[in-house]
Amino acid sequence: MTGRLRYLPALDGLRAFAVIGVLCYHGGLDWAQGGFLGVDLFFVLSGFLITTLLLREREDTGGIALGSFWLRRARRLLPALLLLLALVVIYALVFAAPDELRTIRGDALASLGYVANWRFIVTDGSYFAQFQAPSPLRHVWSLAIEEQFYLIWPLIVFAVLRVRDGSTRALAVMSSAMLVGSVALMAMLYEPGRDPSRVYYGTDTRAQSLLVGALLAMLMLYRPVIEGRVGRAALQVASVAAALGLAAMWVLVGDRESLLYTGGFLAQALLVAVVIAAVVQPRRGPLAVLLSIGWIRWVGRVSYGVYLYHWPVYVALDEERVGLDGEALFAVRVTVTLVIAALSFYLLEMPIREGRLPGNRLRILAPSAAVAVLAGVLLATAGAPAAKVEVSAADVKAPTVQQARLAAAPLPTRVMLVGDSVAGSLAPGIRRRAPTDDFVFFDASVPGCGLTSDRGERWVGDWETPDLRCFPEWRVRWREHIATFDPDIVLLLLSAHDAVDRRIEGREIAFDSAEGAELARRDLREALDVLSSGGARVIVLNEPYFRQPWRLPVDPGRSSFNNAWVERQNGVAFDVASEDPARATLFDLNLLLDPDGRWTAAVDGIAVRAPDTVHLSDAGADLVAARIMPTALALAEHDEQARAGAGRTATATHRLG
Repeated sequence: MTGRLRYLPALDGLRAFAVIGVLCYHGGLDWAQGGFLGVDLFFVLSGFLITTLLLREREDTGGIALGSFWLRRARRLLPALLLLLALVVIYALVFAAPDELRTIRGDALASLGYVANWRFIVTDGSYFAQFQAPSPLRHVWSLAIEEQFYLIWPLIVFAVLRVRDGSTRALAVMSSAMLVGSVALMAMLYEPGRDPSRVYYGTDTRAQSLLVGALLAMLMLYRPVIEGRVGRAALQVASVAAALGLAAMWVLVGDRESLLYTGGFLAQALLVAVVIAAVVQPRRGPLAVLLSIGWIRWVGRVSYGVYLYHWPVYVALDEERVGLDGEALFAVRVTVTLVIAALSFYLLEMPIREGRLPGNRLRILAPSAAVAVLAGVLLATAGAPAAKVEVSAADVKAPTVQQARLAAAPLPTRVMLVGDSVAGSLAPGIRRRAPTDDFVFFDASVPGCGLTSDRGERWVGDWETPDLRCFPEWRVRWREHIATFDPDIVLLLLSAHDAVDRRIEGREIAFDSAEGAELARRDLREALDVLSSGGARVIVLNEPYFRQPWRLPVDPGRSSFNNAWVERQNGVAFDVASEDPARATLFDLNLLLDPDGRWTAAVDGIAVRAPDTVHLSDAGADLVAARIMPTALALAEHDEQARAGAGRTATATHRLG
């Protein structure tokens, strides 16, 4: 047995498929909703390779040189990471909005320390948030987990082998116990219907995939080659079945599926382990041949850089800046990513890894580069505005409002936004246009979730299955928010997900029928009851027009994404808001964005729609917020004066635009 691993091209092929899955998932390709599982393939492969190296070094030399191991890891990982952070500095200077700078600074510092995953947990940085300004460093959570593994795992291996006199069996027993603990902890911490980012980001909960790879390395230390013909054939057949199982998971399993967090990640890791065991055999099977194809192998070789650079490229080259969407935008992003990754690999990473730079020069350049990048991050984000008082979905459980009342301090105006992803696209505009003092904003929007999302009553196309993001349903979720956040103003942006045909107890009810309209009125009245239950005024933002076609359901004639249904839903909104003008005010968002009575891309020369034609652009969000916020703050002041005087009085200004 040698102290080094022989080069296995099929492992580069595995890396290629892992990073391709991530590229497709982050690119929003519908058929790759499980592409995020490519990260777990990386984890299993890392656990296998690192453990194999450590065990072979222990067997060959009788010990493990920890310092040399960590130095090799640093030479492998740090140069490209520093280049990534340098590119993020450029992004911060050129593209980032002022309110992004504080996030970028914190994420960059956490990335340098390889603790980004725990930062995202502590700061409630959801991996699954959509239609918000994303951090260009959100993806480094996985690199942080790997680096933590590289730091801690060699110490564990070294200690166990030393105490147990080189017993790999003792190491396997301990690793198995840690694996069971990781799987059990994920299942215990996972809450169905809640954002699973804690268990998704956690080193403790994600260690299971790394440990599966480590256990595979221990197993193959004693049985590296399957000699018998039957055994070889069985392993190759099993590997093909495992690869097909992985493909099915990557296509069919969404990132919020409960089965993932209750054993699904372990199942994926075990399937990867079967594939690895097969492709490292001396006699190549069909998978090894496929994974060794030239271009696949090349993508695998540069996969570290592809993963590092792809997400900042995706964030910088968004729909609005590029003017493309869908597959065209995906192709541009991937092309730019591959170019940057190739340049990084050949001009930076390989010269350092192969020792082409003199050691004395490297000892000077490495710390200098780190200091320069750190200084660049601090300088580029120095313009971050002072923190506004703001809460997240997790924060609303803290009794901040009650504490403020007890302190008898003047309370800020509290504004809560509810709705789906269109509301989410408005939130950044509210943050930018809000006053800096005496204002608290809570974005409680949930992508894909309207008033009918929770009841299983929708039946247009593939929407018949309720979305897990919408649980707990808004009746529960909003009451929690009202009780703990205590808003003065609630902005309710109506959703196209509510203008739908229904199936209730097997009976179909058309949205454009009298019964369908009455159901819509029922839901909106109940929503107003919930949202105003704490005394808040509700500003109802009606639904803008759609550009046809945007999304084609199974039956295009029954699509909720048509403007006749938009007008019908907005009529319902006007009727319900008019019933009680003391608590509800209608803001005619349709009139603002579509003044000509049809879908409009630009208003007064301002491009108000994102390239997907549905969500608001940054400029559109600013325009809407600039119109809404003065009204919202004035209404809040009016209602406060009314409560302080003769009680809450009705106002006739129930339709605004």
